[in-house]
Amino acid sequence: MPGDLSQWIMKHYDPEISQIVIPERGKIPVDAASVRRIWGLPNRGRKVCFENRPEITKAMYSIYNITSKNSPTLTEWCKMIVDMGGSYDDDFVRAWLALVFSCFLAP
Repeated sequence: MPGDLSQWIMKHYDPEISQIVIPERGKIPVDAASVRRIWGLPNRGRKVCFENRPEITKAMYSIYNITSKNSPTLTEWCKMIVDMGGSYDDDFVRAWLALVFSCFLAP
């Protein structure tokens, strides 16, 4: 998603009512039902784990030899993936997912 669009959405999003409010045009609901309807994503089933699990963070830092306190940047994840030399093991999949989720959740 382009940066300008992301900023526009965040500027017009009202978290109190879970809607994107477009002046003089209306409102777009951003709730479980609308996300399911638009994207076809399930909104039932297993619970999503939102808790921070330090042991998982520690394991990721160990696997990828991350020594800084901060999470790697997108560029650093890309470099790690390139440095894997074309391997497609679990380490590659985890790094790829970290990159993709970072792009999707925090563009």
